[in-house]
Amino acid sequence: MGKRKVLILQEEMPEYRVPIFNMLADKVDLTVAFFRPIKLENKIHFNTVTLKSHQLGRYFYLPGLRNFCKGYDVVYYAPHLKVFNFFLLTFYNNKFKTVAWTNGTRASYTLMFDLNRRMGFLDKLYFMNIRRADAIILYIKEALETVTRNGVDKKRVFVAHNTVVVNYEESPESDRNTILFVGTLYKGKGVDELIKCYHEAYRGQDESIIPSLEIVGKGAELESLENSVEELGLSGKVKFHGGIYDEGVLAKIFRRSILCISPNQAGLSVLKSLGYGVPFVTKRNAITGGEIVNVLDKYNGILYQESDDLTALLKDLIVDKSKYIQMGKNAREYYLTQASPERMVGGFLDALNFVTGEVASKELIETVV
Repeated sequence: MGKRKVLILQEEMPEYRVPIFNMLADKVDLTVAFFRPIKLENKIHFNTVTLKSHQLGRYFYLPGLRNFCKGYDVVYYAPHLKVFNFFLLTFYNNKFKTVAWTNGTRASYTLMFDLNRRMGFLDKLYFMNIRRADAIILYIKEALETVTRNGVDKKRVFVAHNTVVVNYEESPESDRNTILFVGTLYKGKGVDELIKCYHEAYRGQDESIIPSLEIVGKGAELESLENSVEELGLSGKVKFHGGIYDEGVLAKIFRRSILCISPNQAGLSVLKSLGYGVPFVTKRNAITGGEIVNVLDKYNGILYQESDDLTALLKDLIVDKSKYIQMGKNAREYYLTQASPERMVGGFLDALNFVTGEVASKELIETVV
């Protein structure tokens, strides 16, 4: 028997997914199809297809998608209305199996991630869709109770913990002496808040004991942030790297970092930070697709309420550095045991085996949580 033909439908093919999909491609005949093409730097071990699309406002329609899917045994898709065809796949009598890949709820930059949110009409459509899928893969195990409460059969639910591959190497504790932000620089991220808190915490302090602040990313706020740093007299302590997409270069920056701070957003940078053994710091109400659940307060990171709390944390860092070094060790252990790439690929394969009938469902149920 040859490898099973698997299709993953994406809006775009982000670079950080390539190593994960390469691992999956070792096990299956994998194709990733998307309609927002980007240039990929990493070597890919799977097939890629750019789909035709028509856009109406924020919504997309992909002509001929269902016929395209008929060439595969199993199709993984995002069950959201933004792409009509993705959403409609489970409403046909398909010969191919469908696997919904989701964080367990609707969430976006404008819709706060909340597993216990009161459901509106679109939420009901969302759960109607995934109830019809042959299997469901969740980004996070914390969403299991939410989807089963909304009528999804638990035996069809699997977890592929959303994560990224990192280029980790051990580094001496003495080398960890910088604070880091990684991400696109736009107003909502709160990088301006981070800079102000940094200034408030360390003004008047001996510069030799103050950790430097490194900002990796580009975006509309870059010039404004650079001007703010200069006005506050922090040019010697705050470094702007611009956008860095080479994981080897990023790895060197993470190896000298003691904290990664993103005030208002907690996305996949959470997993990258934990993978590098760097505690992640963010607000409790940060924008997230669910990745924030990986931040265990005061264990592998910090969840704070107000900017004054961040200022106090930065002051504490130079008083009790060992506390944050230990959080970093916890972060790395959490990544290895709960959020490794191998576990993510394993979740994909568990769902695949279930829908193709190649593993007894009872065995798979036990792997859900």
